[in-house]
Amino acid sequence: MQFASCLCAPAQSFTGFTIFFFILELVALVLAFRSSFFTHVGNLVDLAVVGLCLYAEVNGESRGAPTIAPKGPLMFFVAL
Repeated sequence: MQFASCLCAPAQSFTGFTIFFFILELVALVLAFRSSFFTHVGNLVDLAVVGLCLYAEVNGESRGAPTIAPKGPLMFFVAL
């Protein structure tokens, strides 16, 4: 049982790191493009996806391996 929790710890840390990285990216984009940031649909989708992932992370819904999997495709989309 303890072995399984050791395997999930790096995945949890990586999820938190990627959300933090994408937040920094969005902040940089907002600073660079100012109000025109909000006119591009792709930026709004990125903002929504990162916001939902951050909400899940803060509320503890992303803790553990079963709940990390659904976020994977969303975070992949943001990375594109």
